[in-house]
Amino acid sequence: MRRTTAPISPTTKPSRERGGLIPRLLPALLLILLAAWFGFFFWHPIDLIPADLGRHLTNGRIFLTEPANRAALLHTNFYSSATPEAPFVNHHWLTGVVFFAVFKLGGFPGLGLFHLLVNLATFFLFFRLAVQRGGFRLATLLTIVAVPLLAERTEIRPEIFSYLSLALYATILDGYLTGRWRARVLALLVPVQIFWVNSHIYFFLGPALVGLYWLLAWGKKLPRPGMRRPLALLLAGTIGGSIINPSGLAGLFFPLKIFGNYAFVISENQSVRDFFAAGRPYPNIWSFLVFALAVLIVALIIYWKNRPAMLWGDQMLALLFGLWSVTAVRNFTLFGYAAVIALSGGLAAWRPAWGRQRFGYLFIGAILIAALAGFSRVRTLIPETRLGVVKDNEGAADFIRAQDIKGPLFNDLDIGGYAIFHLYPALRPFVDNRPEAYPGDFLRQVFVPMQANPEEWNKQLARFNFNVILYSFEDRAPWAIPFIVNRLLDPAWAPVYADNFAIVLVRRNEQNAELIKKYEISKERFSLQQTK
Repeated sequence: MRRTTAPISPTTKPSRERGGLIPRLLPALLLILLAAWFGFFFWHPIDLIPADLGRHLTNGRIFLTEPANRAALLHTNFYSSATPEAPFVNHHWLTGVVFFAVFKLGGFPGLGLFHLLVNLATFFLFFRLAVQRGGFRLATLLTIVAVPLLAERTEIRPEIFSYLSLALYATILDGYLTGRWRARVLALLVPVQIFWVNSHIYFFLGPALVGLYWLLAWGKKLPRPGMRRPLALLLAGTIGGSIINPSGLAGLFFPLKIFGNYAFVISENQSVRDFFAAGRPYPNIWSFLVFALAVLIVALIIYWKNRPAMLWGDQMLALLFGLWSVTAVRNFTLFGYAAVIALSGGLAAWRPAWGRQRFGYLFIGAILIAALAGFSRVRTLIPETRLGVVKDNEGAADFIRAQDIKGPLFNDLDIGGYAIFHLYPALRPFVDNRPEAYPGDFLRQVFVPMQANPEEWNKQLARFNFNVILYSFEDRAPWAIPFIVNRLLDPAWAPVYADNFAIVLVRRNEQNAELIKKYEISKERFSLQQTK
């Protein structure tokens, strides 16, 4: 029989299932919006002075081009002129190799683009999990609001590989436990783990996540029989893969020991309480607290109203990452991803229906909340929306190289990576921003006192015989500015270069006489006040 269809009259409305062009394009438009909103926070130039990036790039260069130095690079405090023989587990050496390879291909702009793409891949893997939990609309609303929290860490660091590796773990484990993927897919996580253990210290999260899912699998009905055994094998495989690193068992257990010799307070490792107690603002603390409270409230509601729908794995990860973030603000991003997934599943279990009209109102509200949460950072980033290096950021290093200034060099902790990238091997930094690489007694009894106490400075000056000082104006340590002022007032030192980022001073001696005559900056150009 021949089928016929009735013509559609001008007043006939298309069915809800078919929709119009805009509804069909809406998901793609929202994805583009999400990518642009998230990516905006990463589209900025690099300030090499306080960053670790310079050291990572030099790690990669030395590993690839200087085989004779590999062992020292991997196992000692290789760069420092103060404690070069101190033992050190170089737990992120592979990140340096990857970063340097990308840098050779595309320079700093290419490295910035690579960083953005890795973060976008992580972002959409986690977003996909949130969509699976609560649907596209709900996941979109939550993600828009969470983006400032998810983009908490925008510096080019090894931890981007921890975020991506964790996203791969969560995606593959979720696909396996829901029956979409077979056990053989789990084998992909072993090479991921081997890469992870050599690229960032958070590698232990991989086996921990497998162990958590394995334990949870005993308390739920699985799609197929025998699914627990592959998880147990994967747990053994990821632990075994973690031993495949240059330091072997020492590398495997290094996360347990890293803070045993940590004698210097780093801002990102401080707790939420520390920032409140000091009265110092920190990006996203309030966003973190709001999301943490929301996760807790929604979890309690689901436990009370719809306990069978509780996704225990999601809730436990959000709780664990939340507690971890309370102790160290550097973990806000990890919590943000876990919170979006947990809230997507929890809110969907609480109120399954999210109609289009309600979505429209909530979407506008989410944009307003997100704009408010990210306002201070957006205002800061807008003037610098480009990739590469911050303008004039390399001026101090260029000056030192151009004038062929000799060492020994004294520098502050923050500028150590910058010195490694620009000045090594002609000049070795005194210290760099890896407190775990230096003996605790050296930092406590030598490095800090020599900056805070002029008498101790003179004592260590006689010991190390510094010829040049490279010091960052961005150093926030309480002794930093007083130290700069005291050196400017010290007749034994002459300032020969200064910009918005750093200052260079050389010792008044015969070696530097011509340089000082030509480039000395009058002290009247500085606003000085004697410090105690």
